[in-house]
Amino acid sequence: MEIETERIYQPPLPDLGSALSMVGDLPGFLHRSIDEKVGLAERACYDRYLRILNALELRSAFGSSLLDLGCANGFFAYLLTIHLCSRATAVEDTRGSTAGYGKSAFLEPLREAQRQYGLEQLEIVEQPIETFLASQPERRWDVVLCLSVLHHLYTGYGDRPEVGRMEAGERRRLFEAIGRATSSVLYLEFDHGRVPDDFLDDFASAGAFAHCQTLGSSSSAVGDLRNIYELTK
Repeated sequence: MEIETERIYQPPLPDLGSALSMVGDLPGFLHRSIDEKVGLAERACYDRYLRILNALELRSAFGSSLLDLGCANGFFAYLLTIHLCSRATAVEDTRGSTAGYGKSAFLEPLREAQRQYGLEQLEIVEQPIETFLASQPERRWDVVLCLSVLHHLYTGYGDRPEVGRMEAGERRRLFEAIGRATSSVLYLEFDHGRVPDDFLDDFASAGAFAHCQTLGSSSSAVGDLRNIYELTK
């Protein structure tokens, strides 16, 4: 009898001391993390994180506010709260659980880190991103993350493709809402094989982004390369 195992999407959140040590000993930290933890996860995450952190440092974005849409276990929101941002909002729901992910892939690790380390500047929201943005139409964040989320609007989640999938008009309204929520810069990643060829242009146009550049690429859980885009107002 085959025993089902829980899929691990992103690496566990490093403890606060380890996260702070990244600043002083990045090679040593990555070596330990990759050997001990990252190899068990489907997405390494540190490659994407360091590209985004470097881009924000070049923008002198210290003290910025952050919105992480579809944050999974909160990996990016957690580290950016520690390293750069003055406050952060992390938004996630559990629709991805249809793909076999357990609690560790969603908000519980981030809630535990918040409790353990007293991260009062971190706001955690368990809602679909479209519901959250509709409830906060006037709020703006300096930095917005939308990493490997929006292709689900075309294909749904896991083995239930009807879950999360939107019609063209709904997608356009959501893209507009994401654009309104972004006051400065947004980092975008998506599965190129699951969206139309004109997706990036449509997203940038709906969100009123003036410029777009590619920061690099990251390998997905199934081995395909996904570009990381920086879109600015």
